[in-house]
Amino acid sequence: MITHRQARRSRFEAWLLMFLLAAVVGGSIWRAAHQSLTHDEAWTWTNFAAGGPSVIFGRYAPNNHVLHSLLVWAAEKLFGPHELALRVPALLGATLFLLGLVRLARRLLGEGWPALFFFGALALNPLFLDYFVEARGYSLMLAGLAWGAWLLHASVSGEGFSRRAAAGGSALLGLALAAVPSCAFAVVGVGGATLVHALRRGEKPRAALAILVLPGLTIAGTVLGLPLLHATPAQFHFGAESPWATAVGIVDATLAHLPPPYRSRPDGLARFIPIAAGILLALGVLAGISGLRDLLRKSPRRFFASALGLQILAVCAGVLFFHLPWPQERTALDLMFLGALAVGEAVGTSGRPRVRTLATWGMAILVVVSAFQLEGHRFRSHPYDAASRQVYEAVVKQARGMERHPVSVWAEARLARALEAYRQLRGDEDLLGRIVLGWKAPDRPFDLYVLTAERAKALEKASPLGALAHLFREVGRFDGGRVLVVRPR
Repeated sequence: MITHRQARRSRFEAWLLMFLLAAVVGGSIWRAAHQSLTHDEAWTWTNFAAGGPSVIFGRYAPNNHVLHSLLVWAAEKLFGPHELALRVPALLGATLFLLGLVRLARRLLGEGWPALFFFGALALNPLFLDYFVEARGYSLMLAGLAWGAWLLHASVSGEGFSRRAAAGGSALLGLALAAVPSCAFAVVGVGGATLVHALRRGEKPRAALAILVLPGLTIAGTVLGLPLLHATPAQFHFGAESPWATAVGIVDATLAHLPPPYRSRPDGLARFIPIAAGILLALGVLAGISGLRDLLRKSPRRFFASALGLQILAVCAGVLFFHLPWPQERTALDLMFLGALAVGEAVGTSGRPRVRTLATWGMAILVVVSAFQLEGHRFRSHPYDAASRQVYEAVVKQARGMERHPVSVWAEARLARALEAYRQLRGDEDLLGRIVLGWKAPDRPFDLYVLTAERAKALEKASPLGALAHLFREVGRFDGGRVLVVRPR
């Protein structure tokens, strides 16, 4: 019987969980409104979403997360040309993912501190937090995976097999795939685990396959069919060179989120990255093998461990037979998510109180470490774009003081896409010409130049004219002196 004290404690923990969820969503909205656009967000907008459905469906590219691009196009039409509008689909995906994560945490671990810290360890992970905000398809993918996994787990949690829950879960996995195709391995893992569990419960193979494949395939095929007709193998290039690099990337993004030049905090945790990566890799291999062995039982019990094992097996097959890269950071988000679910499942089903206690403390430590990595200024994937909005405003200010319009602007390639997106969003086409992407040194005169201080030094060193200060004057310095705006004297 539950005592009054236990009931009060349970309500307190539930309120803490809801407060943490609201804080993460609120913080993500704040970041979405205040942080500058990044290279990849700008590329998604200028090359795909801005052109509408005809352009989005017209060709495939790694930056064209088709379902997300469609939602970005719709959000800009509804809310206007602003960074926050472009990030509304990502925020929607983040909110749905977090709500699904709450349901999964409670299903696997019950109500209490373990569920709270399990939720916090994922919701506050700095890599996840970045993609809750950044205008890419990853949060939508995570939302589809979370709710799809929740429904598919429910479909095989009772005595029999719930076809309705399985069909709904398949549809949601199809949406996840339509958001980011690289989650195909996670979809195979969760779907495959569900299929084996369904067959063990007496479901006919043909019926189970139809229920688990057709809804998701219909949705994903409708969204991705046309763009993938234009895809080439070379476009699936982003990733790591080895499983070790995958593990190091995950740990580095968690323990020391920003790359070294941009870290404002002491780098004390960095020394533990190789050790933690080794432990993570070993645990991943063991969990995968354990999950695959569980599928061979007459009554498999570890759904998410099995899903993780199948996902790892599918990734290995993709690398071996199709020469795909290993997951890396953002393309490992689904792997991190299924791995976390496998851990939560193992803790929740363990009959040893000591295991539950140790796991709870471990998750609590992860929450604390993540809290120290909270970032509201820049994203790990494109830290150099932290001041792109301020840089653009400085360019506009200079352009308005010039007699001839449109003003020509050369920008270092990694800075140029964000500036071009701002030019289009703010309707400054008459004031500024299209921003020239500076992959190489300028081959003709421009009215304004935007480049990093590092690139400026390299250009000056390579110039036969020596010091360039007598030819150009600096009109703006941003992001702690890392980004410069200069114009001819």
